[in-house]
Amino acid sequence: MALWFALMLGAGAVPSGARAQPATPRVLLDWRRGPGAAGCIDAPRLRGEVASRLGQDPFVSEPPAELRVDGRIRASAGGFVARIRLADAAGDAYGERALETESHRCAELSRALVLAMALMLQSPLRDPPVPVRVEPESREVEVPRERSRAPTPPLWLGAAIEGELRLGAWSDAGAGGRLRVSLAGDHWSAFAAVTLAASVVRLSEPGVEVFFWDAVLGGCGGAPVEGVSLQGCAAVALGRARGEGRGLASVTAGAAWVPSGQASVRVEGRPLPWLRWGLELGADVALRDVRFTYTDASGRERTAFDPWPVSPFVRLSLGMRAPP
Repeated sequence: MALWFALMLGAGAVPSGARAQPATPRVLLDWRRGPGAAGCIDAPRLRGEVASRLGQDPFVSEPPAELRVDGRIRASAGGFVARIRLADAAGDAYGERALETESHRCAELSRALVLAMALMLQSPLRDPPVPVRVEPESREVEVPRERSRAPTPPLWLGAAIEGELRLGAWSDAGAGGRLRVSLAGDHWSAFAAVTLAASVVRLSEPGVEVFFWDAVLGGCGGAPVEGVSLQGCAAVALGRARGEGRGLASVTAGAAWVPSGQASVRVEGRPLPWLRWGLELGADVALRDVRFTYTDASGRERTAFDPWPVSPFVRLSLGMRAPP
């Protein structure tokens, strides 16, 4: 699994006091795990592993401290993102590092964090900054510092082919296929889809063949949980249903427009950086009542099938996702 580092360095202002520092600066660590990162390395373990790599334990649990490390880690759509910043007691930065992994398991990034933090601390601990005495008539000089900008969350374009099984919509059970395209960020996605489906309503030997298609617009939101992405989705759809008699004298209400609303829960996984699989469970609420009827041999109109007001469905999908 790919892992890369982005290094952002800054030089702080030259201190103006004559305050002395100890030979081995003390370090205060502020480490926080954000949404979806509860399974990543915690502060006590991070302190212990960094101290072991350094060969000494410079960390203190509370001020005063000559150095401060602020670290954050959170889940992203592609894996995990972490940032660490080293500064002195006045807040002037020695440097920043950003680390990112596409793995949905945090162990790889945790090991990289230990190494990165140890490397950041090696120089300040080995060669503490020497205080500079400034004469009264001289002016304090500030060294320009490059400021890093927060990275823009990535956007992804995706396309997927989905299989669908739906109960009570076109017959007792109907199956179909669907093409889905999406635009996604870290914790959201917007999608459009077209569904094509067919089913047969059995009436002893005769029957009604129902053909259906719909166009769907919707969106999902969620966050990674235990290596997969768990999302809640909502959508609106406009479909066209058409029934044809099979062994029947005639079929009435043969075609109709069917607007509906959909709500679902979707689980997505990524076995490869560009490959996505999905499992979706939800329900479709029809906003119009459409019945399929037929005329029997005696000339009476009978109901072939009356769709359910709420029809549950399950979808399986396989697709690709890449940056636009």
